Amino acid sequence: MREAVRQHQVVPYYQPVVSLNTETAVGVEALARWTLPTSRIIGPDHFIPAAESGGFIGDLFFQILRQMCADVVKWDPSIRVAVNVSPNQFRDPFLANKILSVLDGTGLSAERLEIEVTEGNPLADWTRTARTINSLKAEGVRFALDDFGTGYANLGQLNGLPFDNVKIDRSFVTTLMERRESRTIVKSIISLCRDLEKTSIAEGVETGAQAEWLHDNGCDLAQGHHFSYPLPADAVDELFRVGDESVYGLA
Repeated sequence: MREAVRQHQVVPYYQPVVSLNTETAVGVEALARWTLPTSRIIGPDHFIPAAESGGFIGDLFFQILRQMCADVVKWDPSIRVAVNVSPNQFRDPFLANKILSVLDGTGLSAERLEIEVTEGNPLADWTRTARTINSLKAEGVRFALDDFGTGYANLGQLNGLPFDNVKIDRSFVTTLMERRESRTIVKSIISLCRDLEKTSIAEGVETGAQAEWLHDNGCDLAQGHHFSYPLPADAVDELFRVGDESVYGLA
């Protein structure tokens, strides 16, 4: 895996994030994919744990970040891009400076970057994490609490750190139509986001019925296979290239 990172075999794919009101794409999430020489593509569940345990998750993240910024800077300036940062990376006191250096080097404005913090694990150091987030937010970077509703100290993190967006975990979204409990939980999260003036984003939307239910219950944004699978950069260029007069409609 470490050799794959050195050889730049891990690249960003992009899944559109869609406004449920307009059914148009307003941004993308960058998702790491390992592209083997055989053309086989491997998802992150098969290599991110190895990068975490092997201590090179930071190298992998910044490789993805640099390529992602180089891609996104060519697209319509209204399009934002989200990328996940491991909670372990917040142990690095220079994380904010390193991210800003990549933005400066690629020409991508900070306002177009959103960093997702996975809610499933406790953050390494609350004080340091808050300092890093506040430093980046001061430059215009936005933050999202990812996988909300499934992990550690969720309400504490939402209350204690200045997140802009909340991503509703796919485990609730994919079972919306089958489980009353999932509908109740998702309604509560959407209501909480509205009261806290945060944007609600549903992950893992796979059907039109799920998208319609989320829209009718006030969810702001969504992503999932119903709208689009993750796409390589050249395919996304067709959607978001600068100067394209078309509407970014996917649904």
